[in-house]
Amino acid sequence: MSFASVQIYDNYLSLYTPKKSTRFDKHDRKELTDIYGRILDLNRQSPFYMLDTTTDTKRFAVQLKESAREFSHSIASLGGTESEALFSRKSAYSNNESIATIEYNRTEHLQTSNSLFELRVKELATPQRNTGAALPSEEPVKLESDSYSFDIDINHVQYELQFHIKEDETNEQLQNKIAKLINRSDFGLEATVKTYAQDMTYLEITSHATGLPPQRDYHFKISDNHTSYKTGIVNYLGLNKEITPATNATYEINGVEHTSYSNTFTLEDAYEVTLHNTNNAPDDEPVIIGLAPDSESINHNIQEFVDSYNSFMTITTDYQDAQNIAATRLRKEMHYMLLQHEERIKKYGITANEDGSLSFEPQDTPAEPEALRKFGNHILAKMDSISLNPMEYVNKKVCAYKHPSNTFIIPYVTSAYSGMLFNMYC
Repeated sequence: MSFASVQIYDNYLSLYTPKKSTRFDKHDRKELTDIYGRILDLNRQSPFYMLDTTTDTKRFAVQLKESAREFSHSIASLGGTESEALFSRKSAYSNNESIATIEYNRTEHLQTSNSLFELRVKELATPQRNTGAALPSEEPVKLESDSYSFDIDINHVQYELQFHIKEDETNEQLQNKIAKLINRSDFGLEATVKTYAQDMTYLEITSHATGLPPQRDYHFKISDNHTSYKTGIVNYLGLNKEITPATNATYEINGVEHTSYSNTFTLEDAYEVTLHNTNNAPDDEPVIIGLAPDSESINHNIQEFVDSYNSFMTITTDYQDAQNIAATRLRKEMHYMLLQHEERIKKYGITANEDGSLSFEPQDTPAEPEALRKFGNHILAKMDSISLNPMEYVNKKVCAYKHPSNTFIIPYVTSAYSGMLFNMYC
């Protein structure tokens, strides 16, 4: 694979693919067989058509596919994929979110914990930080113009970074060049150029990972002892001048001390706790963690659903000029679906706006989400259909319909989406 292909693929992942995978991304053999069978059925019925292959069409199809997938996962996360479980997810609370925030992620069918927990934060988990030497920013580099390199050891994997020092290049220009080289390499480090004093700058390299690494004293190690090109850059920039090692988070739960590599940890396989600050309250009051009342949980679930719905609907607005026919058709289908449930969902504080979005007003005593589940299931089915064949909503010209008695399977007809992506790599 060429370097250009890697860049384009990375661009696709960063733009369209959700950053965090969920349990709904996993499929067993039965689910995959079902998807395969549905693709065959679509192929039997699909006519021959010519696609609009403009850049806007490609972007529309990609974003539509991924937006539908994200929306489906957002709905399913509100209790599960089973019809009766939708909108049944519990919500957790923290009485001091400046110190710790919390999410309730109890797996379906497990007993719900109603316990309250007292949390005291002693120390936050920190990353490893290498602070370079402060150099006059506008002075020329005191190394001869040549090709240099240095090595970074991360988890027993060696990375060699190569670069060239130009004539009359300044210290700050060199520091910025090294910082960009490290950041673009994307192997778990962040480099920044900072100001020490007037006209003095230094390079700071920080690991993404926090906490003490298992069986090692460091997250990364920089050297140029056995590198391929000219050496001297590590000593010149002082990349090992001052090393601040990573530390673990230390906290107490109900008086029992615990440690964690990260500032995010799981409590009782249900609560995902994220630490933000140490507890410096004068009277040493603990942070109270527990389950929110059912009414608050229902309102929270509905708000998340409405936000996800509105986020999905923005795609029909963003691409309305480029994909006028397709985007308008999708908006009409979503509007028609909403009309079927509009009266039922009003009692939950949900109202439909003229632009196709939803608004939500939390209720003091929200009703049981039975009617809302029907709407959620309807949306899930629609998103599943869009994910399976996003090309249904791009501009295209039908060339010929198949003979009704000879519906042979035409490979890849509904996979034009995948072929289109591959075509973009060229």
